Amino acid sequence: MNTTTRTPHIGDVFYHGWGFNMSLNDFYEVVDSTPSGKTVTLRKLRTRIVSGDVNSPSGYDVTPILDGDDRFASSETLRKRVTHGRVRMGDRTGYGSHARLLAAQELPGVWNENHWD
Repeated sequence: MNTTTRTPHIGDVFYHGWGFNMSLNDFYEVVDSTPSGKTVTLRKLRTRIVSGDVNSPSGYDVTPILDGDDRFASSETLRKRVTHGRVRMGDRTGYGSHARLLAAQELPGVWNENHWD
């Protein structure tokens, strides 16, 4: 797992992999940041299926949509505190409770997703 302590900037992407008996992926773009980078405003990105079948028990591969006016999943924003390149996503179970700041070389990337439980 890649971790980074670099300061997040507008346009950077956080990745949140989560799910119990499923593999789910959420991506968030930094749309605002304090000068210190210790607090960021995030907006959820849409994803695109790049291979596989949503009806397959082995899942399918997705990549975040990183450009275009329609890349955001909604207008909702989240204000989060950054600690060691991670933000807490509020999952009380502890499984997948943090999103991590992706390194530039990880994008564009492909992540497996599986909604079968």
